[in-house]
Amino acid sequence: METMNIQFTPFRIGCVYIPTWFLDTQLNNIEEQHLKIYLLLQKASQENEAWNFAKIASKLQVSSQKVEEVVDYLNKKNIIRMNQKDDFNCEITMNGNDLKVAMEITSDSGMLDVYDIKDKPEYGYAEIDRYRETDNNTEIIFKKLEICLERPATFKEQAAIFSLYDWLKMSVELIDYLLNYCVFTKQTKNIDHITSVAIDWANNKITSLDQAEARVADPHLYDYIFNSDKSTDQKEVDSDNENLKLMLSDDYKYEAEDSIKMALYRKLENAFSRPIKTQEMDIVFNDFYKKFEMSLDLIYYLLDYCPEGKRNIKYLEKVAMTWHRKGIKIVEQAEESLSITKEHYSIMNAAGISTISITKTQREMMDKWLAMFPVKAVIYQACKFMGETTQKPSLRYLDKILTNWNKEGIKNVFDIERITQEYKKKKSEKFAKKNNYVIKSGNFTKMLSHDYDYDLLMAKEIEYHEKLRTGQI
Repeated sequence: METMNIQFTPFRIGCVYIPTWFLDTQLNNIEEQHLKIYLLLQKASQENEAWNFAKIASKLQVSSQKVEEVVDYLNKKNIIRMNQKDDFNCEITMNGNDLKVAMEITSDSGMLDVYDIKDKPEYGYAEIDRYRETDNNTEIIFKKLEICLERPATFKEQAAIFSLYDWLKMSVELIDYLLNYCVFTKQTKNIDHITSVAIDWANNKITSLDQAEARVADPHLYDYIFNSDKSTDQKEVDSDNENLKLMLSDDYKYEAEDSIKMALYRKLENAFSRPIKTQEMDIVFNDFYKKFEMSLDLIYYLLDYCPEGKRNIKYLEKVAMTWHRKGIKIVEQAEESLSITKEHYSIMNAAGISTISITKTQREMMDKWLAMFPVKAVIYQACKFMGETTQKPSLRYLDKILTNWNKEGIKNVFDIERITQEYKKKKSEKFAKKNNYVIKSGNFTKMLSHDYDYDLLMAKEIEYHEKLRTGQI
């Protein structure tokens, strides 16, 4: 790269010409480094000086790779025009509208269309220190690296992470997301692995946080959204991508699912405070949203409902399955279901009534009792009392007991003991009255009583049958 030489076509002028269109359209938008390199290219072109990328890099105190990338950028923006002659030569025309001066650049390598680890630039201590002094972002990405590593970074690690910023042109925000993804999702702090992921992202044209999030959530989805210019020929699609081909046949449906998936991913990432795994995204989208038919609002409500300590995919899946079994599809149904607490089920169990779900009427009845009796022990004592007085427990019967107790001013268990003793006394008196009754005087009691001799009657009966047998009668 450092042997790249620049040869210009002859041009004579007393000063460096800057096109008017450039000043009008680019001056407020172009980056400082791009502007410096552009001005040097103009100077070299117009003064026919012998330059190479290494000389420009040395003058601006940047890497040769940086110069090459800026030239490539200027060409894409049509600020200059570059024609690749072969692997080692290209022709550049400085776009001046009325001034078209060509210059030849010889190179030991062509412009890179694909990033490769073998082409990663090497940085020295002095170069890194110089960037630290001139570019605040350098220190920021080093600090983010050490936070993720939970220790001071080695120079090799610093140089590797700096290459993502300088060589791959990744923003600080994207590098931060990459580090969190590799360390917390991929569970690796290996700098070579992090670099390989960054190169993969760069080769897939990932330049923004949105693109990275889409790539992490679903690589196939990312390719469809951001790499739509790629061929989708059936021969190039792997056998394990048949599902993707089916989805591509319905563009409208896929675009709708895309927006939903991106919305879910952002919500999950905020809830979990970390990058989301593909498996987690699949469960939320395919199971919660599609299989369980949960609305987006309901999924958001589920995430907000779960306490921070339980915000993991297994707990969410358990709650979602419970809601699905109960037929909960909208937020209002979930709110009503969540208003039924463990206390309600405890009362049902104490009353001897087993149930999987509690109806709205049952919940409202129990809420009324809980409001009547701040001391919950009163309700449980009523359940016990009902069990002792009936073989068919029901909430309506329990409601009558508690309503009567409330009318009688019962507030605690001591009041219950008093009422219970009074009830038992009344019941005992009623039983005694029923079994030890006094016969009232009346016409029935005035009938004459009999004083028969049953032995004599039996003897007469025997005598009668004997006479009947002998024919005396």
